Amino acid sequence: MAEVHRLVPRGVDASIDAVGTPATVLSAFNALRHGGRLVILGVADSTSMVQVPLYSFIQQKVITGSTNGSIRPQVDIPKILERYTSGRLPLERLITSRYPLEEINTAFAEIGQRPGRAVITF
Repeated sequence: MAEVHRLVPRGVDASIDAVGTPATVLSAFNALRHGGRLVILGVADSTSMVQVPLYSFIQQKVITGSTNGSIRPQVDIPKILERYTSGRLPLERLITSRYPLEEINTAFAEIGQRPGRAVITF
């Protein structure tokens, strides 16, 4: 935390916590400037609690969460599909390997061994 405040003395505009432990949430929250926003993406333990100083809210710090990028499925999914089918969203570029279902064990064994994304084909 000291390093963040050394680099950005007033604090950061926004922080994102994808881990979701009390320690990481609190660290991300404490890095905020007055009026900053923390977005929590991950939750390691759904029963965990985090305590923040009440005065932080007077400083207009905001804590919020996001699931799936806060998409609106009925609106956003049709738009994404339209862009994909029209060729304006080339998702194939993200796929670096393809495995038939019979080679699923090989695909799992190679996770983390090579960079990229693999797809299991049926």
